[in-house]
Amino acid sequence: MRNLTRKKCLFAVKETQKSNKIFSTIARQLHCDRRTVSRIVAHFNETGLLNEGKRPGRPTSLTEGQQRSLDKYISKNPTATANQLSSFIYNKFNIRISERTLQRYRRDLGFFSTNTTNQSQINTNSSRETTFICRRTSKW
Repeated sequence: MRNLTRKKCLFAVKETQKSNKIFSTIARQLHCDRRTVSRIVAHFNETGLLNEGKRPGRPTSLTEGQQRSLDKYISKNPTATANQLSSFIYNKFNIRISERTLQRYRRDLGFFSTNTTNQSQINTNSSRETTFICRRTSKW
């Protein structure tokens, strides 16, 4: 349950209520381990809740609302670098975040960088131009 969102946990519990669903098929849909789904459902059956309480470790740098704002910005500017995202967050929320942390947020939001190669011929030599584009995967 640690790395699954509340929405995914609710999905797991709902799917187990269906008659022909087993933990391994639900786990495959959520891209997690079968034991994770089993623990979520067992916890729900015992307590009736999906809240685990306070999570251990360092709190996140951005709140959920700030993450949604970052998500919208990346959707509008898919070629934005981590440095540009850092500037955006600082200008909007006055929070300093490292480029590595923003790369992690981008990946967690479902955006992955891809290399696009455009080839053009100049005389007889070919030059290659590579552009990094962030694209959203249909992971969940």
